[in-house]
Amino acid sequence: MKPRPYTAEAYYLRAAAKSSLEDYAGAAVDLDEAIRLNPFRTEYYALRALCRIHAQQYEAAVEDYGKVLAEHPEDQTACFNVAVCRLEQKRYEAADSLVDRFIGQWPTYVRAYLMKAQIKLLQRDTVAALHWMDSALVVSPKESEAWDFKGRYALQKGQYVRADSFLTQAVRYNGNYADTYMARAQARHALNRYALALADYDHVIKLIPEHFVAHYNRGLLRSFIGDDNRAIGDFDFVLKKEPNNTLARYNRALLRERVGQFAAAAADSHGVAAILPQLHSRVCGTCQMSPTNGRCTWSIGRRKSSAAGSTGLLFQYGS
Repeated sequence: MKPRPYTAEAYYLRAAAKSSLEDYAGAAVDLDEAIRLNPFRTEYYALRALCRIHAQQYEAAVEDYGKVLAEHPEDQTACFNVAVCRLEQKRYEAADSLVDRFIGQWPTYVRAYLMKAQIKLLQRDTVAALHWMDSALVVSPKESEAWDFKGRYALQKGQYVRADSFLTQAVRYNGNYADTYMARAQARHALNRYALALADYDHVIKLIPEHFVAHYNRGLLRSFIGDDNRAIGDFDFVLKKEPNNTLARYNRALLRERVGQFAAAAADSHGVAAILPQLHSRVCGTCQMSPTNGRCTWSIGRRKSSAAGSTGLLFQYGS
């Protein structure tokens, strides 16, 4: 059958529309037909390769990019995406070699440096990963992903001042990434910069109102500065999302006891008892477990004088 390029174009245009709507499977079907009708248009192969990447069909995508590169060996997108495919296939040495060649040809393309860092990290070579993140920042000083990586690494090393500084640069250049604020809040908490850490958790919750980890950690920080009632509100939110979160219930029990809500504290303590009886005995004050039914018989308003003072809330979550 002779190629029929005009009908092929109609399939390609419909595929492009489907791809823009993230219907990659439907787009791939149309591209198969477009290529059958006219196998000479490299843009058909390029778009199908992208669809195949989204379908995790990486080897097939590489084959399509091979068609593109045979005609256009300087196609930057095709060269980069072949490396992406090898990375996704966990063929790290092949990906590393491809990225080296890419950087030699396009030395100012910052995403290539970030990919090099990612490869080194997956190969458990953190020192090399940091080197490539630094190289990315030489090419593009405002690259937030590189600052974020450096900040998280410093945080893991306990270098909290450096972590705060690097993560501040990350949010300066990209203020829409909640995990960066979460990491900076951890660093600031470790530095006893509670007000700044609280502001970071507030920002996370503004970005993602349902972020229960931010609510949990904010509740803890609020308790540290004596804002117990609002801390209880944060743990209320966590327990609404995760009713079986025993540590959140334990923390809320302590807070309720501190503000004089003894009946509510006892109710939370009962919920803790079944899973973590050692925490139940710490929070429940003068309560005693009945030997007949295992239920708590806490007298409201009566508790060990050391219960609140000696028992700290539990800091559970990282970023």
